[in-house]
Amino acid sequence: MSSENNLEVNLESSRKEKSMATINEDDDVVELDADESQDTAIGTQAGASKGKRKRRLTSPVWQFFEKLAEKSIDGKSCCKCKKCGSIFICDSQYGTRNLKKHSERCIRKDTRDVGQLLMNHDMSLRNATFDPEHFRELLIVVIIMHDLPLAFVEYTAIRSVFSYLRERVPVISRNTARADVLKVYKKEKSRVKSLLEEASGRICLTSDLWTSIATDGYLSLTAHFIDKNWSWQKRIMNFSPMPPPHTGVAMSNKITYLLAEWGIEGRLFSITLDNASANDTFVGLLRSHLNLKDALLAKGEFFHQRCCAHIINLIVQDGLKEIDVAVDKVRESVKQDVTGVSYLTYLFSGSKYPTANLYFPSTFKAYVLLKEYSDGTDEDLRAMSLRMLMKFEKYWYEFSVILSIAVILDPRYKLEFVDWSYRKLYGSQSSEFQTVRDKLFSFYEYIARQKVGRSSASKEKVVPDHQESETVDMLEEFDDYADNVYSASSKKSELEKYLDETRSDRKTDLDILEYWKINSQRYPTVARIARDILSILVSTVASEAAFSCGGRVLDHYRSSLKPDLVEALMCSRDWLYGLAGNRFQGNAFTPTSFMRKDVVSLFLGLWYI
Repeated sequence: MSSENNLEVNLESSRKEKSMATINEDDDVVELDADESQDTAIGTQAGASKGKRKRRLTSPVWQFFEKLAEKSIDGKSCCKCKKCGSIFICDSQYGTRNLKKHSERCIRKDTRDVGQLLMNHDMSLRNATFDPEHFRELLIVVIIMHDLPLAFVEYTAIRSVFSYLRERVPVISRNTARADVLKVYKKEKSRVKSLLEEASGRICLTSDLWTSIATDGYLSLTAHFIDKNWSWQKRIMNFSPMPPPHTGVAMSNKITYLLAEWGIEGRLFSITLDNASANDTFVGLLRSHLNLKDALLAKGEFFHQRCCAHIINLIVQDGLKEIDVAVDKVRESVKQDVTGVSYLTYLFSGSKYPTANLYFPSTFKAYVLLKEYSDGTDEDLRAMSLRMLMKFEKYWYEFSVILSIAVILDPRYKLEFVDWSYRKLYGSQSSEFQTVRDKLFSFYEYIARQKVGRSSASKEKVVPDHQESETVDMLEEFDDYADNVYSASSKKSELEKYLDETRSDRKTDLDILEYWKINSQRYPTVARIARDILSILVSTVASEAAFSCGGRVLDHYRSSLKPDLVEALMCSRDWLYGLAGNRFQGNAFTPTSFMRKDVVSLFLGLWYI
């Protein structure tokens, strides 16, 4: 109902009330305090003669009240609220202070109808009460989510906005805001710890170092894992100061302390780092420390993973060194190949973090192209290809095994694709393919033994009654006989059954996490391997993304923030909203066919730069 309609209704009701001589029992009658005398009906005195002319009412409150024609209560003048109909005594000796108070607090002062007063825009019921604590939490949310300074709560204009929305709104200082941010951080940290404890599989890490604008060193450690619902999760575990020197020993001590603080020393599978020389020393020390506690699978054989984005960058830079002069001459032609280059960067450093199974087909094709052009007749192209091939093969032997196992766990490729790929690279019956196959089956057997060990330890031992002991022994003898005589030759492991099953259509846009969620009951041990392998990050982009956000938090104007507050702001934002302001979407993949085409375009473009 519009305000005009409300006004018309009030006017009609007021005309009806002009003839009122008495007050209904249902009307609210409020007497004014005798000491609240205020001159509003000036010139009207008690007991004045009828011949004197009455002065007009000048107080602003009379736009909300209507004076009744006849005196009603003990011969005193009365007025009625135009909005709610409450009756008030309004003799001039009592003044208008209470009338003013009522006009400010009248429940019918809002011109909206009942539906507008009770319902929000989404048709949910409106909360009529104001919760100061909730308002304070919302202020902290704004600061964390939008990288605002703590002084935001003290901005004069912001406080004016709050006062306009609600009088006497509670305000806080920047020191209170700082304390509230730290409280949010501690609260969310306990939630993340609980989430990590509930994770069904192992945890993969990425880590990197960053220097702020004030030349302070920071270390970021990010955890990646697939939860019990087969959704890919990412959480920044710390954004803490890392003073120089950044040696392998110093980094090992720092990471070991952080792992112990989070309680995940015995839950790790891998850590992905760039190719800094100190990282080799750091990983060696950390692996030895964890192996002493028997905390790594297969003695940490797959523990150290190198950042593929960094490797690709080194390979391309090596190739471009051969043709620096030619690049200057044909720089314009490079624009035609920008799509391929930018997509490779997206592939290894994109924000969608594709699972590890998607990388082997693309890197395999790149390897084939390098070998083909290194045997070509074009001298310039051949020299560039040979230089890139040497760098490529140096790292290929390190990460090809884990990428091969990852693609085998993709039902569209399985072991057949790895066999075919290695035949093209090394010929039939190659030792490289046999190495991949042996690693896969030995890893499966290791996981299967662990599973059996846990089941035996957790299972309660049932002691049969004396009367049934002979029957039970006989049945156990039957189990041994059936296993050894009838099914020994045909019995297959879960892994063999999975590999023997018909492959899915390679062109299918498959969500591999959803596939293993559905088939985890059929192949529980293989699904456990898939959960761990597919959690591996092949680039350190997750940690580097934190540094991009860190540059906004520690800008020119806030470079002096204390380290504990910086960590609280960075981690709380990631835990609550993600670094980009949204929840992390772990199932967002890029179709493999697009990746293959763009990787091929990249290398074809490099040849003709």
